[in-house]
Amino acid sequence: MTDTTTTPRAGETGLLAYVAAVHNPGRAGEQVVLLAPAGEPPLGPFEQSDRHVTYELVRRPEDRGGVFARPLSVPEGHVGPMMGGDYLATSDSRLGRAAGHRGAVPLHDRFETPAMHALLST
Repeated sequence: MTDTTTTPRAGETGLLAYVAAVHNPGRAGEQVVLLAPAGEPPLGPFEQSDRHVTYELVRRPEDRGGVFARPLSVPEGHVGPMMGGDYLATSDSRLGRAAGHRGAVPLHDRFETPAMHALLST
């Protein structure tokens, strides 16, 4: 499986967040870097690195409201990202300001093959 970068955001900084694993307990507490929505000021001073997966905050269209986080790298030829059951959380108040609410943000990090997506979507 080859990864491809969906949105190159090299050099941008973000804040540290943690995976609040509901669906996948093995990821609980995993530290990640979270970038602000594209075109918005940086959320924090933490640089992207090979030690942490980088996610970006995405604003839903106004009629749906809210935000979610998605990875910058996606598996080529897969459908997604979609909600996998986990959330990102941090005690850093900048996440609450960026998200428009206090609390965890849905983590859309699940991908499916086209065949699996078709099977599960019927």
